[in-house]
Amino acid sequence: MIYLKNLFNIFSFVFLLFIELLINTILDSNYFMILPFFIGMFVISTRRFSNFYISVFLIAGIYYDSLFSSNILGFSSAKFLITVVLMNFIIANQQENIFLDFATFTIGIFVYKFIYSLEYLNPQFLYQLLISSVVNYFLFRILNITIEKNVLKQKI
Repeated sequence: MIYLKNLFNIFSFVFLLFIELLINTILDSNYFMILPFFIGMFVISTRRFSNFYISVFLIAGIYYDSLFSSNILGFSSAKFLITVVLMNFIIANQQENIFLDFATFTIGIFVYKFIYSLEYLNPQFLYQLLISSVVNYFLFRILNITIEKNVLKQKI
């Protein structure tokens, strides 16, 4: 049963990564990006972090590098793991509030979308990352409210 749970988590995160690539390819917007894989990374790193998810992000990074990237095999895995550990470190060592969540979310997107070229310092690209962090944080808050809502305690 443990192996089925582990395989399900691996396939679900690889599927989220595929959906993210598909959505951003279809939208092809210069103003914002929809990042469901990053939202999943944020939920895991701030709410349920454990050593198991290291292997999940390692496999997702290898999948991304082998099929969709021209980077060295393992670059995206390292980037995903650094992002998750950094976000977990920031949230674990501070008191939880909305400003800290948004700041951590924004820092995480900057690390997650890091490109080792001068395009990363382009003001239009930084503007796109800032707008993307606002849009995706709003999606995260909606998801978080939906997940935390206890249906049995609600009055009809």
